[in-house]
Amino acid sequence: MSTPVTPVTSEPAQTAPAFQPTEQPEEVHPLTDQTPWWWLAFRQPTFRWGLGFVAVSATLFALYEYYVARNGSPAPMVVFVFHYGLAIAYTAWLLMKKELSVYTQPPQGHPARMLMLLLWLISAYALNRDIPVFQESVPWLKVMLIFAGFLMIGSTWLDGLSVRGQQALVFGLAVVWCLFLYQTVYVAPHYHLGLFGIILLGIGGHILVPLFITIALGRLLQRSWNEHEHRRPAIIAGFFVPLVVIAWFLYQWTQIDTRIRYASNAITARKDDELPSWVLLAQHLPNDWITERYLKTGSIYSQQGSRMNSVFGRQDELKRHDPLVFIASAYRKPADSWNQDVGKLIGTLYTSRHQTEERLWSGTHLRTTNVLTQARIYPEYRLAYTEKTLHVHNGGPMQQEAVYTFHLPEGSVVTSLSLWINGREEKGILTTKAKADTAYRTIVGVERRDPSVVHWREGNRISVRVFPCLPHDARQVKIGITSPLRLENRLAGPPQLVYENAWFEGPDEQGATETVKLDFSQKPQNPAWPDSLEPGFFEKPVENQRISESNYQRYWECRFDAPKLATGGFRFDGHTYHLQPARTITERFNPQAVFLDLNQDWAETDIDEVLKIAGNRPVWVYDEGLVQLTNANRAELTKRILQQRFSVFPIHQIPNPAVALLVTKGAEIGPQLSDLAGSSYAETLKTQARNRPALRTFCLSKPSDLVKTLSELGVLQTDYGTVSELQTLVKNNRFIRQTASDQSISLPQSGIRIIRTATVNTESSAAQAPDHLFRLYAYTHLLHQLGTRYFEPDYATESLVAEAQQANIVSPVSSLIVLETQQDYDRFGIKKSKAGLDNATLKNTGAVPEPHEWVLLILAVVWVFYLWQKGSYVGL
Repeated sequence: MSTPVTPVTSEPAQTAPAFQPTEQPEEVHPLTDQTPWWWLAFRQPTFRWGLGFVAVSATLFALYEYYVARNGSPAPMVVFVFHYGLAIAYTAWLLMKKELSVYTQPPQGHPARMLMLLLWLISAYALNRDIPVFQESVPWLKVMLIFAGFLMIGSTWLDGLSVRGQQALVFGLAVVWCLFLYQTVYVAPHYHLGLFGIILLGIGGHILVPLFITIALGRLLQRSWNEHEHRRPAIIAGFFVPLVVIAWFLYQWTQIDTRIRYASNAITARKDDELPSWVLLAQHLPNDWITERYLKTGSIYSQQGSRMNSVFGRQDELKRHDPLVFIASAYRKPADSWNQDVGKLIGTLYTSRHQTEERLWSGTHLRTTNVLTQARIYPEYRLAYTEKTLHVHNGGPMQQEAVYTFHLPEGSVVTSLSLWINGREEKGILTTKAKADTAYRTIVGVERRDPSVVHWREGNRISVRVFPCLPHDARQVKIGITSPLRLENRLAGPPQLVYENAWFEGPDEQGATETVKLDFSQKPQNPAWPDSLEPGFFEKPVENQRISESNYQRYWECRFDAPKLATGGFRFDGHTYHLQPARTITERFNPQAVFLDLNQDWAETDIDEVLKIAGNRPVWVYDEGLVQLTNANRAELTKRILQQRFSVFPIHQIPNPAVALLVTKGAEIGPQLSDLAGSSYAETLKTQARNRPALRTFCLSKPSDLVKTLSELGVLQTDYGTVSELQTLVKNNRFIRQTASDQSISLPQSGIRIIRTATVNTESSAAQAPDHLFRLYAYTHLLHQLGTRYFEPDYATESLVAEAQQANIVSPVSSLIVLETQQDYDRFGIKKSKAGLDNATLKNTGAVPEPHEWVLLILAVVWVFYLWQKGSYVGL
């Protein structure tokens, strides 16, 4: 340790650090008596080399983390050996210099010993990558560990600082001493494994590093307390602050736990039991970061009782280590009553449904390294086809499964899938969702060979799975997405079309590169490109084409003026599909009752305005049953209901739905329809909605996933707009009319309708349109046909599957799958449809010729063959 000095209680000038000379000259002359006090530590060779070793080790550690985030983890043990070697070499040198003697530690050896402990700490966390004593640290803990390293180095110059500087430094050292004390206690039950590891592998001593750091910092703080009175308040504060933070966190944790237990009792005592208990619980939980950690304890955050459950290998799924959560879970373990549905609850409240996707294999070492986005945009048809090619790299020692969740623009549908097997692109085959799931699970779970599958999910999402991702290797997968372009009307100027990028959650994309290529069927007028793409666009792009190269960006969009609709159509199977402007068609409707779907997104002013619109009509809300809203009960009812984070309105309980109007305001969070399967709510909705007319619904904001799905299935007849637009409709006794039929579907977000008519052979313009017209028609038509049968176990009827196969679209009844061999397809009964479209592609439309077109093609081939034969005879 540094040479003791006279205690200082007032002025900084009285401090006499161990290395400080009596005078400081203006010019610096290293290694002389005139050397500044802060430079004197560098006279010690062990300090100079130790500081260099720490800098090299820390830089390598950071560079490895940076590389892993972009390329996966290549041979982490090799990197650990380097850290370990530096720590061993430096420790051996200090032993030779007798600076580690237990009884005769010279004061000037303190800086070198701190550097040695830092080298061992870095080495321990490098080893932790393969032998996870601690799970992945949360961000604040990483910052604290880095902060601790700087403080330990800074303690070298403690005695030379001003009084305030000394107090600040010992305050920080006291705080980090509490952190290392926690780590010491955390690993204490496993010291026997560490001692065994010292004998067997020579690396088990890393488990003692927190203990040695705690002792070293404790001795330094003890000496400061004994020899420097002015440091004592800072040391007390350094110990006190962590205790206050922990006490406050435990109090909040206890409050949440108690609230959940009381809420569970209230749910059990409710008069209605239609919704699952986890949905009712989620409605009333507070929206704060402590509640999130409470709910995610055990699934995302490690808890007491689960530590070091895989000492000699990574856990199946990466968890995060938060000392506050660990201590709180030891003090009071989270309630188990709703634990069976915790995945649904987390996915509902925190829009993290991707994290709750079922995984057959781990994916902790996977990284998305490169993305290729190619889009063919048809402004005149108000649609686009996008192909996303992903490269996923496995940096771990074992094969893993890549699981992606894609968020698609509204109304989009997946129309192609490809997986590269042995360097060759293999295209997917459309089959029933059940067959695809059976094949994938059988091969991945038992045989462990090459499959990839795409499944439909609610809320404009799809799930993509790829297996296997081999160790230190990369896989390549591609999906094709057909999307309508969004139409936006402007106050000034022509309306614009918006192309939205489909983005994904999955193997970490941090640092991934991306090439974006936008190809337009006609030159876009007055385009506006996103900032993330515009700097990367080539200065002289090809006509109607834009290319950008940059880091991967999740969400972006570009817009341009909407041109006149094309008149051409797409001809297939005796029908022609073409566009028409979507006119807002209304029908006479005079609501006799108004129902408010209230939640925390509503404001009191919204309720006031809707009540004025309702006039003398009765207004109802839901509070454990339908309750009419009156002046007498409004204050109490709305105060209680507006505390709900989201709502699930029992539309099947509305009497006489033909003359009822539901007014809703969507929330970003909330359950999806599939989450409610098996509940009384779903069963009642299934049995009653089939014989009830679609409920007229007006949404004052972006709809929730539940409202969106029920609208797609035709259970709700939904219109969107402002309060003033609702007022106009009610005042005129009008409402938007449901226009979907077997001959047309509407895409309101694009301002178009796709019409199906019988093909006339004279329609010469029919072949001009892309086949995506038919694919979008089939997808929307299929959802309307599915309707309220969505909850039935046999909802995937042959007619719906046949419609999906014709258009080659992923839907609730169909999935795309790639298997390794034809024998695999045969044994699972998966056959390619001969009467439908193929996988969509950027190279051609994928259309299947009409029967009379086949005849023309055959005649053309015969004619060419005839001319060739005739020419051969002439040559003779």
